[in-house]
Amino acid sequence: MTIQQEIQLQATDAIIELFELDCTQLGGTIYRFSPQLGANNQPITFNNQIWNPLPIMIEGLNYSGSEAPAKPSITLSNVSKVMLPAVINQGDIVGAKLTRWRTFAKYLSTGSQPSGTSFLPRDIWYIERKEHHNKLSIKWMLTSELNKANRKLPRRLFLKRDFPGLSNARI
Repeated sequence: MTIQQEIQLQATDAIIELFELDCTQLGGTIYRFSPQLGANNQPITFNNQIWNPLPIMIEGLNYSGSEAPAKPSITLSNVSKVMLPAVINQGDIVGAKLTRWRTFAKYLSTGSQPSGTSFLPRDIWYIERKEHHNKLSIKWMLTSELNKANRKLPRRLFLKRDFPGLSNARI
C-alpha cells in the first residue's frame, strides 16, 4: 500500500512533520529539525538523516485554487540559540529554502517499517523576510517559488521561430 492510499484510511499511524532549512545558497549549512521527538525521547532519524527536536509553529497553510498562494509564517524557538549564528552571519537567512516533509511514524528509521522513500508530497517555501526576533523565538514570513521577488512566468520568451503556432492575433 502506498502512503497516498494509506492516508485515506480511517485509522493511520501518527503523522510526523520534519523541516529542512537549506542555507547552502547563503554559504551556510542544512538544518534539520522536527517539533516531535523520536523513540525514547531521542532525535528523529529518517532517510539516514537526524532531525533534531526544536519547538516550531507554522501558520497560514491554507490551500485554495481560487485565491493567491498562501504566505505562511514559521516561528522557531530561540531558547537554545540553534539558529542564531545563521541569522546573524547569513543576513537573516533570507532566501533560504525550507522544505516540510511529512511521513508516518512507522516509516522512521526506528519505526516498524523503516522507509526513507515513503513520505507525502513535500512543501517547499523560501524565507522572504524576518518578522521578529527576540530571546524566545524567531519568526519568518515564507513565500513559494512563484511568489519570489522579481520572478515572472514564463521564464523564457516565446518566439515565433521557436513556436511556429504563435501568431500576432490577439485573443
